[in-house]
Amino acid sequence: MKYLLSNQELIGSARILAEELNLRLSLRPLEEAPTVRWGNSQGEYSSKSDTKFNDPQLIRSSRKDLLSKILLNRAVPCVEIHPGTEDPNHYPIVLRNTLVGNGGAGIQVVDGEWPRDMHVPWSYWHQFSYELGVHLFNGNITRIFKKVWSSGSDEEGQYPIRNSDNGYRFSLNKVENYKKLPALISQFYSVFPIGFCRLDIGWDVESETYRIIECNSAPALTGNVNTLRTYAENLRSAI
Repeated sequence: MKYLLSNQELIGSARILAEELNLRLSLRPLEEAPTVRWGNSQGEYSSKSDTKFNDPQLIRSSRKDLLSKILLNRAVPCVEIHPGTEDPNHYPIVLRNTLVGNGGAGIQVVDGEWPRDMHVPWSYWHQFSYELGVHLFNGNITRIFKKVWSSGSDEEGQYPIRNSDNGYRFSLNKVENYKKLPALISQFYSVFPIGFCRLDIGWDVESETYRIIECNSAPALTGNVNTLRTYAENLRSAI
């Protein structure tokens, strides 16, 4: 039986993708390995029978702190996640109250001392002049969006958190507008060969380089039918 394995938190996008692919949707592992894993790494199957879209180990490893370690060990520019027991050398820092959320969930910017008994993972603040949402399939860029501020105010603020709650939206762009991006994607994929994902990437003003912020192994598809169709077409040809 061919099916798409997901979970309750991702059911909106999982349902419409399963419909596009004519797959059964399941929120728990079945006897046979899933055809597509949409953010759910549960279930034990042989490596030969389990799907590469996505590999369960890579889904688990896409957690922010784990991904950070993997990329840093291979010199892939990214936002480094520090354990809560480690003291920062300077501020501001970004507290990470959750390591699995997306869209800025659990983020708190601290520009000074913070309660050390919190033991919350954190990262240094990077001044990104802009941020991108880059969809990949088998290491190839399929769609690229720039986070655009649409709140109507003249200034973003000192420490902008670029998510929909703060008035940002995704604007479709062309890969040709970001000539240094393909080299980073190639470097990332050689280290982390996930079948599909959306990478959040920022252009770091200070180091003049792109940094990977996070990897979403099950990005939201409910708000953009063209992105949904892109995923469906690529998966349909691969499975």
